[in-house]
Amino acid sequence: MKEKNKDTPIDARAEDVLEQIKDRYYQNKSAIIELSEISPLISNKSFIDFIIEREVQFTSLNDKGIADSFSETLRYISNKRSWKGNKLFGQRVNKMADRFALQMKPVFDELEERGFNTLQEKVDKLNEDQIKTARGKKWHIATVRRIQKRIFELNAKDREISFNVPELK
Repeated sequence: MKEKNKDTPIDARAEDVLEQIKDRYYQNKSAIIELSEISPLISNKSFIDFIIEREVQFTSLNDKGIADSFSETLRYISNKRSWKGNKLFGQRVNKMADRFALQMKPVFDELEERGFNTLQEKVDKLNEDQIKTARGKKWHIATVRRIQKRIFELNAKDREISFNVPELK
């Protein structure tokens, strides 16, 4: 492959277009990759996967409007994929949820000791005392149910927990 000027748009119809895109990306990760056109690449799965996985920005000389729309669509897909399909992100979210459930275990234990046994009674008391969920929102029956299930699954009743926990009033 002959050396191309980094300012020259990449020919989207070239046989080695994906290699050229990768080379340009790895040479300067912050640059926007300029293509001669976008049409030949719209159905290229390898191109799309590379763009999404590395969040590469690109534009096109001849198809600027299409390239911008396509780029925006791929960014949207990338954001959705990071929530739904990114294994590391999912593991991080699970660890945070586990930690929050363990942090709330003493609160739920105290609620039950004080006679708040139904899900609705717990929801009402947590909201009355302005204790927020992990996302800083009000409690709902489903939220309490999920936290209690997570505590049970973690076998948290057998663990000693030392967190700063909110106090019931």
